[in-house]
Parts: sequence; structure tokens; C-alpha cells
Amino acid sequence: MKWPSPRAKLRLPGVNERINERLQEASDRLGTAEWFGGSFSAGDLMMVSVLRIIEGEGLVEAFPNLAAYVARASERTGLQTGPVRSACRLHGQSAARFR
Repeated sequence: MKWPSPRAKLRLPGVNERINERLQEASDRLGTAEWFGGSFSAGDLMMVSVLRIIEGEGLVEAFPNLAAYVARASERTGLQTGPVRSACRLHGQSAARFR
């Protein structure tokens, strides 16, 4: 099966428009704040996890405050090592080798 299918190609502009609307809402909500809730929280962790999925597609980068937010959050130790630690625990290995 080829991706995107002809049917998906027809829907893509609408999907991108909805994504941009949601990113605009997030950008407006964040404004000039460092974190959504004032201080870094689980909500920021979840938001950054979602934004990192589409990072590099030009969508997040169109909103400088969101791009800076993702960069700031990505510098946090927990976001750098958390996924590695979880994967290592799952496979019975030590995360120390990834530091």
C-alpha cells in the first residue's frame, strides 16, 4: 500500500489546517511563559511528548514560543533519560551506558 493514499492526500490540507489551529491555541495559551502551569509539570511532559512527534515537520517551528518550549523541556534530564531508563528496565539492562 502506498502512503499517502490518494484519498489521504485529499484530506491532508484539512488535517494540517486543524493541526495549525491547535498549535496556535497552544502558542496563545503558553504566550511568553516558560511552562504551561507556571512550573514544569506532568502536563508539560505530556505536551512536549506530543510536540516532539511533529517536530522537524515545520509545524512546531512555525511557532517560535512552542519551538523554544520544546527545546527547553528537551534539555531537562528526565526527558533525556526517562525513555532510555524505561526501555532498559523493560529489557533488564543498565541505563548508565547511555549517559
